[in-house]
Amino acid sequence: MAKEMTSFEELQWRGLVQDISSPDLIDKLNKGGLTFYIGTDPTADSMHIGHYSSFLISKRLAQHGHHPLLLVGGATGLIWDPRPTAEREIIAYETVQKNFEWLKKQVTELFDGNVEVVNNYDWTKDVSILEFLREIWKYINVSYMLNKDIISRL
Repeated sequence: MAKEMTSFEELQWRGLVQDISSPDLIDKLNKGGLTFYIGTDPTADSMHIGHYSSFLISKRLAQHGHHPLLLVGGATGLIWDPRPTAEREIIAYETVQKNFEWLKKQVTELFDGNVEVVNNYDWTKDVSILEFLREIWKYINVSYMLNKDIISRL
């Protein structure tokens, strides 16, 4: 009978590991119990091929005793998203919320209930622009923004 692979061995065998940040990570992956997050935008009302690789890896980690946390960008999905080729179309609030609900339902089924799904809209909806600028934006300087690849190409 063949030896069962550890979580890390399985990820390596499947070609899903490029580098690791610390040898401690291997032990942590093999022991289980880590909470990790994956993020997605609610730009569609159903899972699609763009979700496939991150959800597949997440499902495997969940099967090895880890706890996935799906962060859906309900707030960030409402705003402009600069891209090298085109701007993302602005999506109505109701559509973003509907998409979030459908994604939550599908992901919960995919992970057999072993997933926590959160929406960043929930903790950003009450933040005013002044609060944001005062508490967050002060840490982002113009030089930092101008050095971003996406901005430097505009």
